[in-house]
Amino acid sequence: ADNFEVELHGEGGHAAAPHRANDLVLASAAVVVSAQAVVSRFTDPVEAAVVSFASVEAGGNYNVLPSRALLRGTIRSYSEELQRFLFERLEETARHAAAMYGARAAARRFEGYPPLVNHAREVELGREVYAGLFGEDGFEGDHPPLMFGEDFGYYLKERPGAFFMIGASPGEGARPLHNVEVEFDEAVLPMGAAFLAALAAARAGRSEG
Repeated sequence: ADNFEVELHGEGGHAAAPHRANDLVLASAAVVVSAQAVVSRFTDPVEAAVVSFASVEAGGNYNVLPSRALLRGTIRSYSEELQRFLFERLEETARHAAAMYGARAAARRFEGYPPLVNHAREVELGREVYAGLFGEDGFEGDHPPLMFGEDFGYYLKERPGAFFMIGASPGEGARPLHNVEVEFDEAVLPMGAAFLAALAAARAGRSEG
């Protein structure tokens, strides 16, 4: 999970005379739209990848075409090699899209978290511990991959382990993560604490054995 910025520069001017300036708002829109092809047309369809723009900043007046614009977003995939490829294509696409409107674009990549890959043996230990506490129902050891970034991925590159989610969604109609109205069911916290404590005890016992 990496973040990126695309900074555009051009000649500012009056909105009533766009032919005498570079319209960076229009150029920014072209960058955002053109970048959608990075995944849909330049990435193997069997590979999972996301390129999302989450912030667009340009100008601050009704009638002034700005001389600078800044786009921010994130790149997600399950491969460090694919991450590099996605950014390279994004950077090239941004330059060409901006150039169509006489603008210049430069992209910066901020490397984030590596892919988090659970180890099968540790997942199975979690399943056994969960079943001993709460029964067989409710444990999803084969959850589909997610595009979220998680720093626990660094640990799993060095040591065997597994990342478990306790499922704090209040149910139907729940808002998604990062939504301003998101709510969490705190009633699951004691279950999560009990599970982690029992998991630590089981792991320690297995090491001693």
